[in-house]
Formats: sequence, C-alpha cells, structure tokens
Amino acid sequence: MPRRRFRWTLPGICILAGILFFGWSPRPAATRSATVPPPLAIQLPAANRGENHLRPAAPPSLRLLGERLSPATCAALAHQLPSFTAEGLSVAPNQIGANRPVGQDWLTQPRRLGDVRAKTGGDMLTGYAAALTSPRAAALRLHFEGVDLPPGAELYVYGAADHVVSGPYTGRGPFGSGEFWTDVLAGETAVVEWLEPAGRTAPFRVTEVAHIWDSPLPPTVKTAGKVEGSGPEAGACNLDAMCGPEPEKDGVARIVFQTTGGTSVCSGTVLATRSGDFAPFFLTANHCVSTATQAQSVQAFWFYRTTACNSGVVSSNFFRSPTGATLLQTNAPSDHTLLEILGVIPRNLFHAGWDINPRPDGTNVFALHHPDGGTPISQPQLSFLRRSLGTLAGQNTNCGGSTGLQGGYRVNWNQGVTEPGSSGSGIWYSTSQGSFLIGVLSCGPAACGVPPSQRFDNYGKFSHLCPQYQQLSRWRPG
Repeated sequence: MPRRRFRWTLPGICILAGILFFGWSPRPAATRSATVPPPLAIQLPAANRGENHLRPAAPPSLRLLGERLSPATCAALAHQLPSFTAEGLSVAPNQIGANRPVGQDWLTQPRRLGDVRAKTGGDMLTGYAAALTSPRAAALRLHFEGVDLPPGAELYVYGAADHVVSGPYTGRGPFGSGEFWTDVLAGETAVVEWLEPAGRTAPFRVTEVAHIWDSPLPPTVKTAGKVEGSGPEAGACNLDAMCGPEPEKDGVARIVFQTTGGTSVCSGTVLATRSGDFAPFFLTANHCVSTATQAQSVQAFWFYRTTACNSGVVSSNFFRSPTGATLLQTNAPSDHTLLEILGVIPRNLFHAGWDINPRPDGTNVFALHHPDGGTPISQPQLSFLRRSLGTLAGQNTNCGGSTGLQGGYRVNWNQGVTEPGSSGSGIWYSTSQGSFLIGVLSCGPAACGVPPSQRFDNYGKFSHLCPQYQQLSRWRPG
C-alpha cells in the first residue's frame, strides 16, 4: 500500500464536510441508498449532483469513420515504442503501470481521414488519426498537454483492443487546463483521432504513455542484481464478495489513478448524504489520492466482480466512469480523501450509510475491497471484489511513516484478508437498521499465508474525519 501525505487544517475539513454531507439535490429513485434522516437547512446547488448519472457519455460527434478504425488499420498505423523493460524499476505494492516518455514524431505524419463541416460556424474540418504501441502492454493511458482545439474541433482516444471510445474532448480539455490523462485503454495500441481546420499541426502533445502490465508487478531488479518475481494478483484466501449478502457491494469501486511514477490502483466507496440526494461523493484513502492533480486522473470501475458466488468468472457488465474527479478534502492523520466523481456513474449504485460515532472493541465488521493489482480490462482478472469479516481490536493504532494514520482502528480478520489494492476501502458494522461505514483501510500486514498474529489491518476512523459532526449531526444510527 503506497504512502503519500497531504494535510488540510481540521477546521477547513469540518466546514467543507458539513456542507457536503448536508447538501440537497434530487436524484431519481433508480439509485439506491442506505436510509438517512431528513436534511438540515444547509443546501448546495444542483451543479454536479443528482442529475450527474443522466449525462450522456459523450455529446453528438463529428467523427468520420463510424465507430472506429479497424484493428488491422490501427496496427498498420501505429508507431512502436521500444520494448518495455522493468530492469531497475522499483514499484509500489499497488502500482500496475509505469510512465514512459513519448516523442512527438508519431503525431507529425498522421493518416488523413476525410473532411466534414463543423456544427458551429460551418468551417470545414479535416479528420486525422495516429496510433502508438507500447509492446506487451495490457492497457495504456496517454498524458495530453498543450491541448488547444479550435471551435468545432474534436479529439478522441481509444484502445485498439477495446470497444469504448473516449471523447470528444474539445477546447482546452475536460479541466480547461490543456492537460489531462485519458481513460484506461485496453491493449498495447492507443489510437488518437482528431478533427481540425485543414493544414494545421496537431493542437496538442502526448508527453507520456502509462504502460500497464498484465500481472500486478513486473520483475524488479534489486541493487544487488537479484530479480524478484511478481506472484499472483490476489491470494487464494480472499473471499468472493458475491457470496455475501451485503448490498454495499454495489457501491464499491476499483479506482485507477496516476502518480509521478506510473499507474496505481486503490478501492473506495460512494457515500450516502443526509439529504439523500445521491451526490457522487467517493471516499478513499489519503495515501492513495491526495492532490487535485491525482484526483483529475481517477477513473472508477464499478461492478467489477464475478458472475456468481465462487464462479471464478469476472462479469463483463462492469461500468467505467470517464476519467476525472474533484478533490473535496483530504487528511493524512485520518488517512481519508473525499472525491466527487465528475463523469457518468451507474444508476443503480448503493450509496453507503456512515456513522460518525466511534465503535468499541469487539464490534463485528465486514470489509468490501479490490485486492492487489489489475483492472477489468486486463488479464488475468483476479482483483475482483472481495469481502472480509473481522472484529475491532484496538482504538489507537498508527501506521508510522507509511501512511501517516494516527489513532485508527485495528481490525483482526476472522475470514478473508486485504491486500495492497484494497487501500481506501471501508469497514462497516451491521444493525437492524442497516450497515454503517466507520473506517477506511490505511495499512497492515494482513495477507494470505501470514501467521494468525499478522492477520490484522489498521483503518482510519470515520469519526476522526470531522469531530464537529458530533455537534452538527442529529443522526444516531442503531
């Protein structure tokens, strides 16, 4: 579980958290939630709240060739990078890809696709395509910079081995800065298509490609020259979440995000609000995502799980939100980060209930998480959703320098464990009124094969996220 720090002052966290969780905006009843009490008087405008999941995946486009270029055309068009090597590469436990610098020569002689008239202004636009291959990658992400598309122009990106097309990107990109990371693109070849006024050079640069490997970790060459193997994606002692009754499984996502070193994965949970407005607020760990830049690179994969209990077959009905999230708050001592997912989210998510009150030792809890590396579009698909069952066994655990967690819960596992990709996932306790999230995974030695004394993890307390909830909230579940 990689560790990274970013601090907010506690008063700022409390004020923002109070606003976020007491906001109001309607969302159709197709999306589910734990029961929450009536809202307080504080409100938020609709903005990116209740109607979020009704937004189309992309507005009507000007693309010229229907769905996409054929795989054969992509292969013939692609500029091939040198083979990726892991020699000398040191990777974090939850890292699944490394960033590779990219020259701009592959964009200077693109294939001309044809002409089309822009919808605004009536200007004639010309379509172009270029492709890039990073040999033996399971998936790729492209880092765009200097994006400055003229009015009416459109930019698209897709993987040659995938059926999903990302875009259109327009203007200065999704964040207005001219910079963004693309969605995860299946396969070793990424295709870029754009439409622009004829005769212009490409109004963007691709400065990096994230090479995502099949297995969670490539071999790592140590300083002594010894090569360390990768091992399996997830331990055999993990429990399939589809064997459990918890409806919260419909609100847990695997997230993929970028760091300075490459692509990493964590887990997280979409939360209920007091108003029941189904805002796309997503809770994960500070040591996973701790900056606004990292948040903008977050892509969430929902319903990444098996077809049935212990089937061993990953469902093809997973849902991927387009890349992008807003950092709302983050705190290292409690190891929490709260995001707002910006793209389309599924209609039928379960927004998890939460409890601001600390729970005593001996409380039975369950966890839902995505262990180790991998995404639904990579092989092998062994990091699908798991569950773990345990008991609170400590009230003041720390994670030292690894994550910065202070005063967290210790959870002893009775069944199942967690692994590095599980970071940021929640623990819940159950009552007759439902289950309530009380912590976020920070650190711990738990893994398959460790002795019983090591089968524990430390969780940041939800009650530490904002102590002023004790005064602001009238919610006392159970």
